[in-house]
Amino acid sequence: MLITSIAQKDRFMRAFKHIDRINDIEEAEKDPDEMYNDLDPILEYVKETHKKKMAPHKLAFKARNITQDMNTEEYENEEVVYNLKGVTITNEFAEAFAVNLKYNVYLDIIVLQDNNLSDYSFETLLNHLPPTVRKFDLSRNPGLTIKSYLLM
Repeated sequence: MLITSIAQKDRFMRAFKHIDRINDIEEAEKDPDEMYNDLDPILEYVKETHKKKMAPHKLAFKARNITQDMNTEEYENEEVVYNLKGVTITNEFAEAFAVNLKYNVYLDIIVLQDNNLSDYSFETLLNHLPPTVRKFDLSRNPGLTIKSYLLM
């Protein structure tokens, strides 16, 4: 399930109030005729934060225009950016957010500038980056050692 319309976004926000029911809602929305049902990266992240008993962080990102026709060339050329500049990324947050990255097939750019990343949190995120990511900003993360830079 990818959130591609305002109605789906509204349904997600109503479901978020009853987070224990998210698995049921996701299951009910699957199309049995489709061989593969995409998982929504934000929904997967929210489920992971719930599992870890942590509050989901307000993600700063520029999403695709959900009112735009998904089959247009304009839509295909629009960049999807996660801008997490200045957000302190703990190891626990990195583990939860990695689930979001794992299912995000549209992500082009991720900005992790000035996040207090540790080697562990960086490696956790790096291991889940989708192949669509073209730019990855790690500047001003003094907690990263040479070990992290060698992984890239």
